[in-house]
Amino acid sequence: MAVDPDDFSPAHRSPQVFEVLNLSVGDRPVVLSVGRLSKEKNLPIVVDAVERLQSRDPAPVLLVVGDGPERERLEARCQDKPFVSFLGLQIGDTLKRLYASAGMFVFASRVDTLGLVNVEAMLSGLPVAVPSDACIAEFVTHGVSAECYELGAAGLAAAIGRVLDDPLRAQRMAAEGRKAMIDRWEGAAFSHLWPLLTQTQ
Repeated sequence: MAVDPDDFSPAHRSPQVFEVLNLSVGDRPVVLSVGRLSKEKNLPIVVDAVERLQSRDPAPVLLVVGDGPERERLEARCQDKPFVSFLGLQIGDTLKRLYASAGMFVFASRVDTLGLVNVEAMLSGLPVAVPSDACIAEFVTHGVSAECYELGAAGLAAAIGRVLDDPLRAQRMAAEGRKAMIDRWEGAAFSHLWPLLTQTQ
């Protein structure tokens, strides 16, 4: 198994990771995005979606993990958006703790085969939101193991809102998402997809 369920696991939950990274999160929900910062990842959609939720109390914060050719442009675009923090490339225990300690994971790419980051997030016990026409959507059940949304800021904002508004739904989705990934990779159904999966993150 390319991603060990014990390596990425809810057991790594440690809210102190935010303090280590000099983040003042407080009681605000943490929305996490991990991946290469390139155009095809559609990060502006993620930023716009979280911005639409800033009237909530408490309002969510967006943590963006990763590096890439679009990082400078994205950071400039978000200079006046204090709810967004760019954390650069994170690896090892820090990345595992970020996954396990966030409130949910969001993904907005249509071009990834499955997206290794989705697997890492689900194994870490996070409810995830993915585009309904992305490849990963074929392997999850909407409302059970993931939130599948119509790609766009409005669709993603609604998906995030559904998770934040219903903690029990979020808990069930986190548990079912982890179970789904473990079941898939323990069976033969996904074994031939690993070479494709690890091509893009």
